[in-house]
Amino acid sequence: EAAADLHRFRQAREESAARRSELQAASERLAARRQAIEEQLDEIQTKRVAVEDERTASLRDVETHRTSLADVRATIADLEGRLAADAAVSSQLDAEHAREAETLATLQRDEASTGSRLHLLQEMQQTREGLGEDVKTLLRAEDRPDGIIGLLGDLINPLGNDAELVETVLGHDMEIVLLQNAEALHNVTAWCHERQLSASLAVAGTPTTEEPCPVPDMASTAVHLLDRISVDPAAAHVVRRMLARTAVVESLHSALALAQGPLQGWRLATRSGELVEPDGRVRLGRPGVGGWISRRLELEQLHDRNRELERARHDAESRLSNLQADSEDAANRRRETGDALQQATGQAVDVEYALQTAEDSVRRRKRYAEELDAQSTAARQRRTSLETDETSLHDQHANVTGLLHASEQSVAEAEAKTDSSTERAHEQEQASIEARAESTRLAEAEQGYRRELGRVLASLEDTQNRRQEAGERLARHAARDEQLEATIETTDRDINRSDSAAAQATQSLAGLDDAAATAEQSVNETAQALEAGRSQTSILDRDHNVLELTRREAEVKRENLEERMLDELQLDLGMTYVQWMETQEGNTTVDREAMNTEVTELRESIRKLGNVNIDAIDEEQHLEERNESLIGQVTDIDEAAVTLESLIQELETATRSRFETTFNAIREHFAGQEGLFRQLFGGGSADMYLVPDEEGNIDLLEAGIEIKAKPPGKQPRVISQLSGGEQAMTAVALVLAIFRSRPSPFCVLDEVDAPLDDANVGRFCKALEQFLDHSHFIIITHKKQTMLACDRLYGVTQPQRGVSRQVTVRVDEVGEEGQLSRVATARAAEQTPDELQAQSTATATA
Repeated sequence: EAAADLHRFRQAREESAARRSELQAASERLAARRQAIEEQLDEIQTKRVAVEDERTASLRDVETHRTSLADVRATIADLEGRLAADAAVSSQLDAEHAREAETLATLQRDEASTGSRLHLLQEMQQTREGLGEDVKTLLRAEDRPDGIIGLLGDLINPLGNDAELVETVLGHDMEIVLLQNAEALHNVTAWCHERQLSASLAVAGTPTTEEPCPVPDMASTAVHLLDRISVDPAAAHVVRRMLARTAVVESLHSALALAQGPLQGWRLATRSGELVEPDGRVRLGRPGVGGWISRRLELEQLHDRNRELERARHDAESRLSNLQADSEDAANRRRETGDALQQATGQAVDVEYALQTAEDSVRRRKRYAEELDAQSTAARQRRTSLETDETSLHDQHANVTGLLHASEQSVAEAEAKTDSSTERAHEQEQASIEARAESTRLAEAEQGYRRELGRVLASLEDTQNRRQEAGERLARHAARDEQLEATIETTDRDINRSDSAAAQATQSLAGLDDAAATAEQSVNETAQALEAGRSQTSILDRDHNVLELTRREAEVKRENLEERMLDELQLDLGMTYVQWMETQEGNTTVDREAMNTEVTELRESIRKLGNVNIDAIDEEQHLEERNESLIGQVTDIDEAAVTLESLIQELETATRSRFETTFNAIREHFAGQEGLFRQLFGGGSADMYLVPDEEGNIDLLEAGIEIKAKPPGKQPRVISQLSGGEQAMTAVALVLAIFRSRPSPFCVLDEVDAPLDDANVGRFCKALEQFLDHSHFIIITHKKQTMLACDRLYGVTQPQRGVSRQVTVRVDEVGEEGQLSRVATARAAEQTPDELQAQSTATATA
């Protein structure tokens, strides 16, 4: 207790001393904090004055920016109105330009079609297509005699649509070469005889005013042919003599009636191509020189039509040029207005940003001023609190000093009392030490006895466990012996059953050997029969071939016989057979005896006439059989022809429909406003059209396809007249248009960008982006810009002579300076050094 009291008094003294020190330090800290607060208040006041000045300046900036923003917005509204008006004008001009371009394209197609037909007719006219070779030779010869006026067909001009009628009447008379006089006739005749040429010649007579033989009044439906033509004065005399008694009627029936009546002795022609001669002969068709007059008239019409189309095309091109100029002016105005609007919009954004910045500055300085006021108020409050705390600390320091003196006195008294109590405590402690030693010895002895007892109990338990395990092992061994004995008995029974099954299998095997021998013998017999059947089949095939050859020879003999009968006797066996069948009135039964008698008589007559073909009867029989077979084949062929014609019509209809649909789709994708041509060229126009045939008709399945392109700033041209790069771009646009009409998962392009420059390569790569959502493009290229646009590069390198390897580079794994990403570096770590070097080279190239 004395030690505790001493310790308590000492502790109280130390606490009082520590408390006094703490109060002294706290007082010093409060003084320092009060000084800092005073300095902070002075700084806050300085900042407050500066913030107020800045806030005033920011308010002036806000007003200035608001005024500027109102002015800019008014300017933007005015520019937007002007831009909308310019856009409307530009849209109207674009629509008019599209209509004029369509009109121009139509005129160009018509002009191309007319020009093609005109060129063809001119070539035919220059080569005198349809005339006889001798007449061509006479007209083309440079050493021909003088005095030739020309062809009669060139000197006759039909009125209206009677060209084919005049050609029908004149026929080959259109090839008559008209001469000036008899002397020219003599010279031309001698010249032709010299060269063994045949030609029809006529001498132009003296023009006369005599009227041709008029058509009798009774033939009111007939028109004199001379009234339907106009003739060159040089050929008037010849034509009047040739057509003096030639009239035009409505039909063949009328012609035959008039030829027996009032127009007997006249040549009568119908507009459908029939011609009744004065001697009663009727000529059908249009004999002549291949539409010479019609072609000449068509050529004149095409010349006129071509001139009209050329004038219309020039007018359309002029209008299109004017519209283009207006469109460019409108585009320039719109571009200027757009630039001004963009500039005004940018200025408005700048003013709005400046206004926002000024307003933010005003708000920020206002918040800063409020924060400074709050900080000033808080600092003053803290200063007041510190003064109060400082006064309290002074009072506490005085109290703690008094307590410290009292504690020092109590410590001195407690030290004296503690010294006397310490001696008594030493004596009692020695006795306690001896008692604790005896107690420790007894406890150790007890602990040894307890350990020995635990060892004995553990040994006993271990012995009992071993005894139990031995009993269990003995029981398991007994059960195992019983199981082994049962297994031995079962195995003996299985061995006996296996011996019995083996004996039965041996017997079955012997039976199967016998069956196999029998089957082998049967197979040999079947093979012999098969070989005999094959030999018989070969003989039958040979006999069939012989019969087929005999049949074909008989057919040839029949055809030869028919031709010989037709040539020698003017007897058509086919028609004679039909006539004979008609005379039988349906009874096709043949009286063989009567026929044999008649044959005998005919043979006697033939014998008297001379040597004849004694095998004619046999040949006739063979031909009759052949004819029946041919009739069946003709029936089958007719049915097959009907089926094929129906199928052809269906296929042609479906093909035309699908071709037209596909062609229109590809044309729209290629030449439309959003077509691939305009995308790749950055403007311009193009068109695909079908080339008509010689007659101006367009057959979807036979017509050719022509492409006319107009790159920006150039005149429209067909694709063959474009430069190499323009042809390549046009071809790529067409290929992509076809690909858009029928896309596929993959598309391979082999160096299609080779003729293109960098600008066009960029457009080409950009055009491919719209297909990447459903197709993969594999491009073989040497263009770096194309390589940069791809996702992955595949190159072939040769690190060793004669050994090539493939190198793969992902473009997105390569940086701007050629460095590889971490993924690529990790993947490259698994490759060989040669592969790494090749890939590094390919990456730098890419």
